[in-house]
Amino acid sequence: MTIKITTAQLPTGITGYNYFFELKAKVSPPSEIIWSCINSLPPNINLNKESGVLSGLCSEASFLSSLTFTATSTNSSDSDSKVLNITIVNGWTFALLRDSLQEFIETDTALRSSCLFKSPDIIVNPLYLIKCYQVDYNQPLVQGKNNSIYIRAKNMSFTNIRSTGYIYLYWCLSSLLPLPDQWIQNRMSTSDIFFPPVTGGGITVISPPFNWTPPELSIGCHYGFIGITSTISSQFNKADIPVFSDWLSFVTWMRNLYICCRNIAFVFDFGNKRYTKLDKLNYPFSTNVVMLLQIKLKNVPLNSNIELKNDNLHIHTIVTTDSLNQVIYSNGVFCQKNFSGDIETSVQLADRSSWSHGAQITVTLFFGVNSTTSTDIPDYDFGVDAEHINVIKTKRLMDDVAGKLIPVGASTMIIQKLPLTDGDQ
Repeated sequence: MTIKITTAQLPTGITGYNYFFELKAKVSPPSEIIWSCINSLPPNINLNKESGVLSGLCSEASFLSSLTFTATSTNSSDSDSKVLNITIVNGWTFALLRDSLQEFIETDTALRSSCLFKSPDIIVNPLYLIKCYQVDYNQPLVQGKNNSIYIRAKNMSFTNIRSTGYIYLYWCLSSLLPLPDQWIQNRMSTSDIFFPPVTGGGITVISPPFNWTPPELSIGCHYGFIGITSTISSQFNKADIPVFSDWLSFVTWMRNLYICCRNIAFVFDFGNKRYTKLDKLNYPFSTNVVMLLQIKLKNVPLNSNIELKNDNLHIHTIVTTDSLNQVIYSNGVFCQKNFSGDIETSVQLADRSSWSHGAQITVTLFFGVNSTTSTDIPDYDFGVDAEHINVIKTKRLMDDVAGKLIPVGASTMIIQKLPLTDGDQ
């Protein structure tokens, strides 16, 4: 039997960012491998002995060490060792870009909420900026015309240290799993990508804003945004983003303090009683995954017909609402490897109904992980819906009663009749 570690080098980590890298080795004939390291890993970085994955939050700045890794075959005593250098460099350690208005703080660490893709810190055509940190005053994105888009961040040091950094903003078509290939080539421009410095506890906003004239889209299609802060002052591109071997490593990265996403579209009341929204789902990975879709309604008129479907995934759910605020679940299915398609959500109002100003339809995608998968992301709290037949059946598909359903992406549509006022949202 021969075994050889093929990993040539380890990627550089940035303080405050999640680290994720899978060590590789070739074994002939094929055999399971146990990984080990005889040195002390950087603080909070762990090695999964079965998968060879190094992961965790880079918490120590200016770290440099030579690590000796060993891969041992489980079928014999054969092994191979290799010395690899790991470096962690200073990042902008005090910035916070929120996932949502719900900001959870533990000492000087901001814990990410489970409400992804609703960031109030990407601000489109704003009425207000800094003084309304706890309110989302975003305005509709106007297609075919110039839009001013700001990014806001909070200095989490709570000291007199003045903190700053660079900011990058990207757009993509509304997606329930917005992998970098969908947006990295769509970088927006501004004359200054440098955040104004701010003392501890303060809030800073990029100025001047990003300016963008979005092409007009067909009805039902929308745009989403991804914002990233960085210590990189040159153009931030695909080479600066980790290679994701699976969807879980991507979702872990997206929950970083320095990344936020806004996938919310305002739709003006155009008189139609039916509206269909399209959200992309591109899943380029090589293994199937259990998935579930949730539709959360807010102020949607009674007796509306809600339809959720994708024929290739065998998803087809139709429900007539009996509440203004209702939660609907699709049937659980397997998202097939290398899948690419659209999730179609339609709302058909009853004959005598009309849209309510501020009505919301949010589609959330859940993927399943089994109980043996190591992840810091908690199981979604379904509350009273934990006993919903579709939730139960989806967990059964994982063949693991202790498995988790994790929210990985969401898209929200808000019906608007009048310009937003101070009391909206």
